[in-house]
Amino acid sequence: FCERKKNGDKPMQLQYSRAFGGKDLKPYGLSNLCGVKIFPKRSQSGTQIRAIVLASDGLWDVCTSSQAARIVQICVRLGSRDPAAELVKFALQEQQSRGVAADNVSVIVVVPPSK
Repeated sequence: FCERKKNGDKPMQLQYSRAFGGKDLKPYGLSNLCGVKIFPKRSQSGTQIRAIVLASDGLWDVCTSSQAARIVQICVRLGSRDPAAELVKFALQEQQSRGVAADNVSVIVVVPPSK
């Protein structure tokens, strides 16, 4: 997208391209093929993975991974809050407090069962 803008193009179809892998953006690395990653139950250091946060840049532009982990930990410990919803709420509040234009925020939190 940015490369096309540098070349003088006026690309305005990034949204559909992200969803369907628009053929005119494939030379720039956009693809409709999904990636699959299998995570071990323990990290390389041997600690158990407690949660996986999948999120759009709307979260990561205003939230560090440490902040996200802390929010998820609190939600899991309390057991009464949806960690994904709390991260979205945090991102929207941060965007507003920083006075930046609101970006789309999508978050999925996977919390594997503890044994």
